[in-house]
Parts: sequence; C-alpha cells; structure tokens
Amino acid sequence: MLNYAGEYCEYFMNDQRLEVLTQEKDLGVVISNDLKVSQQCQQAYNRASRILGLLHRTIQYKNTGILLRFYKSLVRPHVEYCISAWSPYYKKDKILIEKIQRRFTRMIRQVFRIGTVDVLRACDACADMRTAYSV
Repeated sequence: MLNYAGEYCEYFMNDQRLEVLTQEKDLGVVISNDLKVSQQCQQAYNRASRILGLLHRTIQYKNTGILLRFYKSLVRPHVEYCISAWSPYYKKDKILIEKIQRRFTRMIRQVFRIGTVDVLRACDACADMRTAYSV
C-alpha cells in the first residue's frame, strides 16, 4: 500500500502482515483499490448478456409483453443491482451497460420487424433504465 508520501508500506496486525488486495467484492459489488468500477460494469454486462442470450435461444413464443417481463425480471436486476454504489461514471462503462438495452431492443425489432421508436414506445425500457443512472 502507498502512504501519504507515495512510498509502499507494509501493515501488520497482531504481528501478521496484512495482505494487499487489488480489488474487493462486498455484497456482490466489485471495487478496485483505485476505486474504479470498470470490473463491476464488465461483470454486470457479462451476466445480463448471458441471460439475454438464453432468452433469445429458449423462448419460443416471442411476444413483446412476455419478452419485456423477462427482461425486467431476469436481466435488469443484474444491471441495476446496487447501482447507486457503483454508478458508472466513465463513458466506456456507460456504453457497456447500455449495450444490454440496445441488444434487447434489437432482439424485439428482429422478431416483430418494427422500428426502434415503436419498440421503445411499446416497452418504455429506456425511461426505466435512464432513471437508474443519469446518462
């Protein structure tokens, strides 16, 4: 660990050296030692992307209402879990999280052959996601 002068220090407790960690996971949120949340954004993206792929492969009857319910109940919780603690502030992290939303709207457009504006009106998924964190 660095001290205030920028020198590496070793810390001891009960005559045992404390281990230096580069990241810590607490309550499912990963935070690195430089307080960047890029790893958390990547993990949330990976989980949500896997679930979207599973939905796309397994759901036979693809109705907008059904897909929206699956999205809101299975995908969004992974993206929005503790978002107030790890709110993405780098542009690359925001883009990564928004890829999930774009992938879902693209999935609906492919099934129903409708435009993006119609999908967003029908789903209103954008408004819900944007209230979770400011873009």
